[in-house]
Amino acid sequence: MADKTKRFRLKFENATEDVPRIIRAYGKACAGEFALVLRPAEKRGLLVLTTREQTRVWASEGVDAPSAPTKVVSAKEGLTLVKKAQVPGKETPVTLRGQWSGWLVCDGGVPRVELQRKLASYGWLRVTSGDGKWIWKVERLEKWFSKPGKDEGAAKTLVEAVQAGLGRMMGLLGEVCAVKDSTRRPVVENGVVEPVKKERVVRKVGPTVIAKTVPEAKVSVADRDRALVEAFRAAIVTA
Repeated sequence: MADKTKRFRLKFENATEDVPRIIRAYGKACAGEFALVLRPAEKRGLLVLTTREQTRVWASEGVDAPSAPTKVVSAKEGLTLVKKAQVPGKETPVTLRGQWSGWLVCDGGVPRVELQRKLASYGWLRVTSGDGKWIWKVERLEKWFSKPGKDEGAAKTLVEAVQAGLGRMMGLLGEVCAVKDSTRRPVVENGVVEPVKKERVVRKVGPTVIAKTVPEAKVSVADRDRALVEAFRAAIVTA
């Protein structure tokens, strides 16, 4: 591979999924053409480099941080591997904000994958491959309601790096969300959204206090007026 550093934009099967289903990159570099296919959920990866002289492959299961391809195969075999690696995969959950973006960097003959996702207006998750592992970094930007914060770690596979990074990012955001966001939201239980309960309504008639805790939808106008009249009469009698 050539010494010149080149960057190639990554393409995602669905960039909004929490864990990318399939990540691809194609281009011309290192005196030839290459194809990268990562399947994070399956912990598999493939990198094929074809030059005029030969075709070399890096393929791995269980450890998916790409390395320089060294195994020599025929050009036909390399093409077949790339086609098989791109078979559509199963959809993965989408629960996070933002979407993934990233680059494949060819630096001194060594491939490096760089991923990033903005999880909030003040929170980033970045994952980078290197030395057969993945390095995750999370960063909470400084805002009027919080000070900056960051953390990092390493994982064997991309999916483990994403999960570890998300877990730590939720911790960093959770430290300040109670200050920034105090809006009440409906409760979601078993997939059903429960409406926010109304505040207790209190009406005063003379010296008597009438408290209505029954939802308004279940009380007719006539019943409500009748209750007010009876309470008012009771107040006059006891006065």
